[in-house]
Amino acid sequence: MNPEKPAVFTPVSPEEIPAEASQTPAETVEKPDDDVETLAESSQTPAETVETLAEPEVSSAQPPALTLAFNPPPDAPFQTSLPLSFVCSSPTAQIFYALGARDVGQNALLFDPKDKILLTSTTDIAAFATENGARSETIVGTFEIKKPLWLELEPADQSDAVPHKIAVSQMLESGWNVAAASVRGKLHAHRALWREDSFGFGEAIQAEENGARWTILAVSDGAGSAPLSRVGSKIACETAVGALQGSLQKLPTFAGQQDELVAHDLPRLRDALAQSASAALEAIRLEAEGRGKPLTAFAATLLILVYRRWNGVWLCASLQIGDGAIALLDGENFSLLGAADHGQHSSETRFLTTGGIEAEFPHRFKISLKPSLRAVLLVSDGVSDDYFPEDKRIGEVFEAVLPLVQNAQDAGDSLISWLGYEKKGSSDDRTLVVAKKQHPKFPQIKSLKAKALRAKALRAKAPPMKWWPVRLR
Repeated sequence: MNPEKPAVFTPVSPEEIPAEASQTPAETVEKPDDDVETLAESSQTPAETVETLAEPEVSSAQPPALTLAFNPPPDAPFQTSLPLSFVCSSPTAQIFYALGARDVGQNALLFDPKDKILLTSTTDIAAFATENGARSETIVGTFEIKKPLWLELEPADQSDAVPHKIAVSQMLESGWNVAAASVRGKLHAHRALWREDSFGFGEAIQAEENGARWTILAVSDGAGSAPLSRVGSKIACETAVGALQGSLQKLPTFAGQQDELVAHDLPRLRDALAQSASAALEAIRLEAEGRGKPLTAFAATLLILVYRRWNGVWLCASLQIGDGAIALLDGENFSLLGAADHGQHSSETRFLTTGGIEAEFPHRFKISLKPSLRAVLLVSDGVSDDYFPEDKRIGEVFEAVLPLVQNAQDAGDSLISWLGYEKKGSSDDRTLVVAKKQHPKFPQIKSLKAKALRAKALRAKAPPMKWWPVRLR
């Protein structure tokens, strides 16, 4: 099949056109029907004949509105804490929110999508999103944060029972008001376990030195992993205090010169403290053998402090095995006497029952001379950990508890009440022994100015003292 040939047109002159064909188109064309345009009508200008094109319809639909929602939604109570964020229909929109409010005011916070809002207590929160002049509806939610419900359960094993709370206060013959308290921790109460801490205190008269009086204080923290640590801590305190009451009263008269004190008297004092710790360890060992239990089942720490007046100043000596803190308040200055020691990991401590630790007892002896000793403090780690670092914050404990021991009659109960303070993450047993010197001329300190005047007066009475490092041979 061949392609179709194009038509060929031959030019024609006007003379060759027949007369019929020379008539005007209006005369030769039949009159059209009403619905057909005539040729004359079609000779109008294009602008008149071409229908106007309809303009494209403009959509009346608006861009999608911004929407905002909480993530997660406030549908149910949350435990402990809640990391909160938002879900917005536009990832580039800015989100403003307000905490503790039912509306977003002028002090709104700008939400950072990289972070989350950490809610730790029941809180109202309002928020909205905005972008390019558009704004979402304000959303409002109440997020309920339920704190853990700590239970007070009784241990199923009632053997070797100890009170969950105990307090003792006593005015000693030396003029020191001693108050001690120990409370079961929330975790032990929740798990139906016993309180594992113990304390002890007493006095000793150094017979050969004109009745010089020693004050003896002790605190022990039973290991949480040891099933009979409450027995071990009690034996440790009772034995150590009893041993020191016997050994301190037998010490010969201390020398009045510092060189002789360092050369002869302090080594004897060091041995007395080390031997008291050894006696405590031996008593625990005998208890373990009598019960047919391993020594580690009685694991406990031991903190000991003794002090007396010497040459116009206060001679303080300590021995510490394990964590906790021993602190002195001299005038307005506080310091630690001893250091909490730990095992191979920061979360574990060493105990009186730790293998080989007995050889370290003499090296754990610490000594300090204080011209204006006002108060001393021993605490288990249930308190000291809450005031970490202790060397900077133990003064806060002094400030809190010293007003509670003004009156010896109710000092112990006041300490129990104070030991019930709330602190996030703190649930261990808490034990505290505090001793405060009562000065008849200064029965109560009511202001910082009074404290300063009292300290100045006491320093004026004290003889000049040459300070020297203590080195024991």
